[in-house]
Amino acid sequence: MKNLEETYEIPIALENLIIASLLSQGEIDLLKSNELIVPFSKEKAFFLSSYLKQHNILDFVHVQIHKEQFKIHSNNRLKELIDNWFNSGTKTFIQKLDSNILRYEAIILCINLFGSRKLESISIQTTVNKKYLRTVTYCIEQVLKVPVIPGKNQIKIPDVLELIIKSIDHLDTINSTELTTYLNSMEKNRLINNA
Repeated sequence: MKNLEETYEIPIALENLIIASLLSQGEIDLLKSNELIVPFSKEKAFFLSSYLKQHNILDFVHVQIHKEQFKIHSNNRLKELIDNWFNSGTKTFIQKLDSNILRYEAIILCINLFGSRKLESISIQTTVNKKYLRTVTYCIEQVLKVPVIPGKNQIKIPDVLELIIKSIDHLDTINSTELTTYLNSMEKNRLINNA
């Protein structure tokens, strides 16, 4: 495991993973306050493993598949983001809004790693305090340029096809491939017919 305490620079892929985790259900480890514990579905284990390997960040993340969680190890950027996103233990979203923090790639990673397909939307479970959820969804909508709505402890993207059409050309292979798995049969047919 790499110790990043001495350095400020971390790989951008790791920062995107931290932000994606904070957007969803990532929480501060109660035993080690500078680590982030993030639950994930076993179905996403291959995607997570591929992402970590492709971006050479395996040393910064400890995956526990049997517990359906991973831990992001302490680093200066993680500490800074935790300070920004948490207020007295409550996840309040970003206190200092910065367009460099909520990047397109981090949002797509959040969708791919933590999203689930519902009948008419992609839904992402979140532990962001409900008072700040509307702000979170507004900010995501501004970055993605597609409608995003808050739900009960959820971030919802109702127009899956529009998201994919707008995103596919801007993503690497691993993210674009995973994103297309959210299409249902009708959306796949519409995409093929409009190509």
